Amino acid sequence: MTHELMTSQQKQQEIVAEYEVVPVEDIEGRTLTVEDGDDVLEATEVTLVPSKTNKKKRIQSKILLYSLTIVVVLVIAAIVAVCVVLRPPPTTESPSLYPTLEPTAPPTKRLYSEYIDFLSNVSEKKLLTTTDTPQYKALQWIYHYDIAGRRPLSNPRLYQRYIAAVFYFSTSLAEEEWSDCFEGDMLCTGNSKHPWLGEEDECDWYGFEECDEYDFVKRFVFLDNQNDQGEVISGANLHGTLPSELGYLENLTELSIARNPMLKSIIPSTFSKLTNLISWNFYSNGLTGPLHEKLFENMTNLKELYFGYNNFSDVHLPISLMNAKSLVRLDLAGNAFQGSIPTEYGQLQQLEMLALNENYLKGSIPYSFGKLSSLQILKLNNNELTGSISEELFANMSHLKRLDLSQNQFNGSIPVILRQIPCLHTHSQNTSHSGNKPEAICNKTHLNCKIDCELVKCDCCYSTCDDELSP
Repeated sequence: MTHELMTSQQKQQEIVAEYEVVPVEDIEGRTLTVEDGDDVLEATEVTLVPSKTNKKKRIQSKILLYSLTIVVVLVIAAIVAVCVVLRPPPTTESPSLYPTLEPTAPPTKRLYSEYIDFLSNVSEKKLLTTTDTPQYKALQWIYHYDIAGRRPLSNPRLYQRYIAAVFYFSTSLAEEEWSDCFEGDMLCTGNSKHPWLGEEDECDWYGFEECDEYDFVKRFVFLDNQNDQGEVISGANLHGTLPSELGYLENLTELSIARNPMLKSIIPSTFSKLTNLISWNFYSNGLTGPLHEKLFENMTNLKELYFGYNNFSDVHLPISLMNAKSLVRLDLAGNAFQGSIPTEYGQLQQLEMLALNENYLKGSIPYSFGKLSSLQILKLNNNELTGSISEELFANMSHLKRLDLSQNQFNGSIPVILRQIPCLHTHSQNTSHSGNKPEAICNKTHLNCKIDCELVKCDCCYSTCDDELSP
């Protein structure tokens, strides 16, 4: 028992030796103290306080830990600063001082995506992202390779330059260039204009005949041109299709693309947006139908429409033309149009020239044509028209100078009122018209007529009128 007590006391002394001895109050408030000597008090509560040596060691450990943390933070900050300094500058939308054909810096995905989103207002996004489409090629050119520099999205004429590029890539194939003023053409002779896709403003390219004070195109004209020998050639050898984007050049007052038989395309419905057009000439291309039913619905300013000699087969004459009440000259000849002549065309009372010849039109001449009092030229020849030629049709046509009704299937007599017409085409071969031609017509000394003398009795049957209708 004594041995066990001593062992316990020795252990307590060993533990206490490592710590400072502090007073502890008992329950009654007395202070108990562990002392050296023979008497040993077993305290019920003892507070052990680390010695000064252990405190010092702990403080040193904390200082070392804090120092290492600060060093790590400083190293990380230094690395970040170096990365910021060495990072390449971001690309901008502004062109470089000396632009080249190669991109000056890799485009950011964000800006490129913004370009696609912006241009998708006039082009389908799928076409912008599909390789080898005219829209994709135009996007690559205007974003990467435009020598004049990349136009920012805030430029109001970005659409116009992009649409011009789409038109070029839609009507010019690698194996078959335009006949004049194509990209890089050093001999461009088009009205002192420049070749396409050059560094000049697009208003200085061939075909941009006139731009307004804000440099938006007003007159877009592709007609006869010259080759490198200075010889006049027809058209510009455009081939391919008409892009729908062209319909977004809404400031156009004249659109002329003529004599390009390899331009095989329908007329996109977006062309109905060209409500400022005054003159529209698509004469003698390879255009096909159908024609959008509302194509001319808002063409209230249109005065000249030349769609003659295309390939609008199996298509009826567009009724929406009735809304183009400012029309003065209308040429739809040589297109294989079918069906009857719309009676609504009688509402076009400003017409001076109407050419519907060389189609497959059937039925009779609408009585509403009697309202066309301004007509000077009416060509209905080479159709399948039937019925009689009533005098009421021409009663108000006091200005009529030329009438061609040949190669149809009319019957009855020629009205006496036609004696007022100085040049009259009434009959030719393959017509079933029968009857007499009034002598009053033959008595006009300046008459120059083409008739079938075997069917019509008239002493003034001789040479034909030679003037042909053309835009």
